Amino acid sequence: MRKYFFLLFAFLFFIDNVIASGDSLLTELPDTFAIQNKNNHLEFIDKNLRQGNLELAKAVIEKSKTLATNAKDDNLIAMLNYYLADYYYYAQDYDKSLSAYIDVFSHFEAKHDTLMMAKTLNGIGIIYYLKSDNDNSFKYYFKEVEILEKVAKPDRKIEEEKLLVQINILNLYFNNGQYDDIINTGNDVIQLAQTLQDSMRLGIVYNAMGMAYKNAEKYEMAVKSYGDALTIFESRHDDFSKAFVVLNLGYIYQVQKEFDLALKNFRSALKVFEKENYKDGIFSANEGIADTYFEMKEYEASKKILLSIVDSCKQYGFDGDLLNIYDHLANIEYLLKNYKSAYDYRKMHNALNDSVFSEESHKQYAELEIKYKTAQKETEIVGLKADKEIRDIELRKNRLLKWLGFSFSLILIALLFFVFQLLNQKRKANALLVEKGIQVEQQNKQLLVMNQEVSDINEKLKLSQSELTSANNAKNRFFSILAHDLKNPFHNILGGSFLLSSMYEKLSVDERKRYASDLYTSSEQVHRLLENLLEWTRTQTNGIQFSPRQVIVSQLVVNVISVLKKNADDKNITISSYIDAELSVVADKEMLETIIRNTMNNSIKFTPEGGKITVSSHRDNRGIVICVEDNGVGIAKENLEKLFQLDSNYKTKGTNGERGTGLGLVICKEFVDYHKGNIWVESALGEGTKFFISLPSLQ
Repeated sequence: MRKYFFLLFAFLFFIDNVIASGDSLLTELPDTFAIQNKNNHLEFIDKNLRQGNLELAKAVIEKSKTLATNAKDDNLIAMLNYYLADYYYYAQDYDKSLSAYIDVFSHFEAKHDTLMMAKTLNGIGIIYYLKSDNDNSFKYYFKEVEILEKVAKPDRKIEEEKLLVQINILNLYFNNGQYDDIINTGNDVIQLAQTLQDSMRLGIVYNAMGMAYKNAEKYEMAVKSYGDALTIFESRHDDFSKAFVVLNLGYIYQVQKEFDLALKNFRSALKVFEKENYKDGIFSANEGIADTYFEMKEYEASKKILLSIVDSCKQYGFDGDLLNIYDHLANIEYLLKNYKSAYDYRKMHNALNDSVFSEESHKQYAELEIKYKTAQKETEIVGLKADKEIRDIELRKNRLLKWLGFSFSLILIALLFFVFQLLNQKRKANALLVEKGIQVEQQNKQLLVMNQEVSDINEKLKLSQSELTSANNAKNRFFSILAHDLKNPFHNILGGSFLLSSMYEKLSVDERKRYASDLYTSSEQVHRLLENLLEWTRTQTNGIQFSPRQVIVSQLVVNVISVLKKNADDKNITISSYIDAELSVVADKEMLETIIRNTMNNSIKFTPEGGKITVSSHRDNRGIVICVEDNGVGIAKENLEKLFQLDSNYKTKGTNGERGTGLGLVICKEFVDYHKGNIWVESALGEGTKFFISLPSLQ
């Protein structure tokens, strides 16, 4: 009895109809076929092949081949040969079909036409399957898969071809009983069919998965897969395809002893097959019903069903089904104790079995002969290809040798000419090289000197750039400090002047004096700041001239003391000079006076009431050193380095709240640098301060 149906049931049903069709449509062949409209040829041929109008399709193929040959259109000729292979396939002349497919494949391969290569390999795989050569069928199917997988960006046609060959591979797995392979690969095929939204093939794959699960005795999964297939075919209103799934479900229920459901499904499938007059389906459904009755021990009912299809089996030559029927009838008659009938059916079974076995033997011999001839044909084709390749290689080799000989002659002539020219020029070149060598050596020496000079200049430039960057940064910070120092006294001046101008009558005499005094103090502070700023600016812009001459230091110190006497007297500070009356130095008088005045003024500011300031001098190995010493508040060690820095913003109020400009000591440093001297401070908090000015002995 049949326990499953062929996987591609819809395909085989279509083939049966094709084969049954006649060739009465030959009169539909068009009178003219323009070679420019080659697609018309191919579409017309494909349509008639699928409709079973085989002779009409073949006539168009032959006529189109004549036109394509005259037009020297190799691509169209190849496509027509492909359809000729299809024609032999539909006509069930599998040997010619196989030979035609193999011949045309080489053309598509040379043109790198992946889709047609794949279709041709698929055709070869189907032919081998129909010839029961599953090994070769697998070989060509997997070769097709390999080619399709190499396409980097597959279009829909490539993906559809992938789906078709994967379904064919599932079919081969089923015939070989490789149910686990179907289960393992089926989900990938389902996913591809879903992506392409190909519901027909998706239903086929679900049905195949159900059959694989059924044969693997995974009945629950089988029922689920059949259910998915039914859902798809119901949505397509495809009762014929649905009948196959229903029939397969009947087998599941029969195995599970759910006989009512089994009978219901078998009868439902039978109804559709009878409507479509599909004989194979009718026999299978009836056998399923008879098997179910047999399992239910209703032997008479089973016998009745089997007897009803015996004549049809004989009529259509279904010997395999007839063998099963005789076997079941013999078993049923034996169980019913009709031993004579049982003997007769067993005898008929054995006789038919001997006949079938003989036919099978002849068939096997025929298949072996076909396989041998096919292999021989493939070998001949491979040999012809090899001969052609050898001839092509020999032709290319001869052409290459001729080209190489001609090229070698030209190269040899050119080489001899160049050798002659080189020998002729060599003597001149040698003399010139010696002369150039001497020149190059001299130039190299000059370049070394120049490189050293450039290196020195670059070092100086880097140093200058670094100093300029530091100076610019310092000035930027200084201008920020200066703006702040100018803003505060101007605020006092503006505020006081506003009060005096707007509220003069309302202010008392004391308030007027106080505001006027504040205005004077703020104005004096701004004036000092601007004077110091002007003097510092002149040092920065070369606006001040350095004019060194012989200066009596003691006289210069006396002048400074007289200028600062009032400031010292206001704080009751005593200033004493211990400068040698004869001590002289070569210096710019105005600069030196400014240096001593600013350092002495700084001492007055930070010396308390009743303090002492002394000015002294001595000589050392570098020149003359002048010292301004006080017993004031002193300076913290961490602030000593900030005194002469333009951007330090280090300013403190004097002992009586005096404000400084922050530029006095900076100007001292600038002026000392003009003399190539040095200025430094020694001090500690609460111990007073000593300013040292060192000037070199200038001649």
